[in-house]
Amino acid sequence: MPIRFRFSTVFASAILVSTLLACSSSDPAPEPTPQQKFTEALSGAYSRCSGKAGASTSCETSLKADATKVAGLLSASVLDGATTCMKSTACGADPLTCLGTAVGGATTSSAQTKLATDYCKSCSAVGGEACTTAFFGTADVPGVAFLLLPFGDGPLAEVDSSCTKNPLGKTACQAAFTACLSATATKFLATSVSAESAKCLVEGILPKT
Repeated sequence: MPIRFRFSTVFASAILVSTLLACSSSDPAPEPTPQQKFTEALSGAYSRCSGKAGASTSCETSLKADATKVAGLLSASVLDGATTCMKSTACGADPLTCLGTAVGGATTSSAQTKLATDYCKSCSAVGGEACTTAFFGTADVPGVAFLLLPFGDGPLAEVDSSCTKNPLGKTACQAAFTACLSATATKFLATSVSAESAKCLVEGILPKT
């Protein structure tokens, strides 16, 4: 009787394990994040053009090393737009220029809305909707924080914390904001990615003239 009991227990356990494995193997794979899609598309664009005449490779080495970190700095909306763009980018242009293209179609994130609201409340002499609408602006009429439009929560939170409060009041806060934004964003990038990757990232975002 004990032998039969042990055998039936082992058999039941084997059936249970097999059932669990069968169920787990049928589960769909998780959807890649915007950061993962961007990283894959960037690597694919460089690989597709590597060694071809006219291929742009000045940023390739640093960005391949820092791709995941760069993706972590950007908003999901910009990452999605840039990923779609990079899949069709012709060789001869750095695929990171797709970031500049993606900015035009990006949607405003909650972190961007908070930064604009905090600036308009604490720093701008003209507050309200007129201020928040003009805060980032567009490529044609860039606002005071246009260069922050592609970025995600991390850089925006740092600028918000460092640059939207001034004990001397709104006038002093507004006067110091641009310099504070530039210094804070530069410091954040310098501690997040290599200097070469930061340079490539900013050049990719800036509108071409």
